Amino acid sequence: MVIAYCGEPQKKVNIISYYINRLARIYPVYFIALAMTMALMVSHHIIEIKAFLLGAVLMQAWVPPYAVSLNSPGWSLSVEVLFYLLFPFLLNYIYQKNHFKRTAIIVIAFWCISQYVYHSLLYSPFITTHIVNNYNFLTFRL
Repeated sequence: MVIAYCGEPQKKVNIISYYINRLARIYPVYFIALAMTMALMVSHHIIEIKAFLLGAVLMQAWVPPYAVSLNSPGWSLSVEVLFYLLFPFLLNYIYQKNHFKRTAIIVIAFWCISQYVYHSLLYSPFITTHIVNNYNFLTFRL
């Protein structure tokens, strides 16, 4: 994605154009699949409005109980949305400031902290393991 959107080190990503291109690439086919799934569910008298609404705005993985509730493969696109939202800002920051070493340290530190939090929650007697073990829990995807 870096090469596709920012081939030159000093070129900034046009954020609006980037978002439009990303949405046009993934959303039409995804929405058709979601609508077909919802139609099938309605024909069987199973109505999950909240799951449909979260899925329609690609936020189902942001709410762990709904991550795979309606259109199971769609959770990955929900996680991609977070990446797509962050990507142009991170890329513009990294390329404009040339803080590769500092960025690498921040990424590694964030990963270490997230692993510590994950394992602390996993073995905590106060948190249900269903939430922590949910592979699609967005916080751990960041």
